[in-house]
Amino acid sequence: MSCKNISQATAMTGHVVTKWMAHESNIPQHQVDISRTFYQDPPKGYRQNKQRYHRMCDELDQALSRECQRRVTTPKDWRDEHRTNVIAEFIGELADLVLRSPSQPQAPQVIAWLDN
Repeated sequence: MSCKNISQATAMTGHVVTKWMAHESNIPQHQVDISRTFYQDPPKGYRQNKQRYHRMCDELDQALSRECQRRVTTPKDWRDEHRTNVIAEFIGELADLVLRSPSQPQAPQVIAWLDN
């Protein structure tokens, strides 16, 4: 799916973030509570330490780059700024970053173009 507007980017980002959180928390994706934070202890958060949060950001960068056909990179200062957000705010800020990320060509599209 290409992320061409804020609605598409937010939907894809929300899906990718909640999928990651569900896997890491060993809960169904629909049970991820986006009103919680990453860092606080339950019930307010998911108790992520800094290393786990940065690993999450690395993996989200890769997943969103693939899914949105963009080169998504969350810089360290951006990560530090948004670490204490509730997950819903984090998703919105990350979706905005996705839209500002440069597009990257997809291999099948490049191959088709080269064949013409």
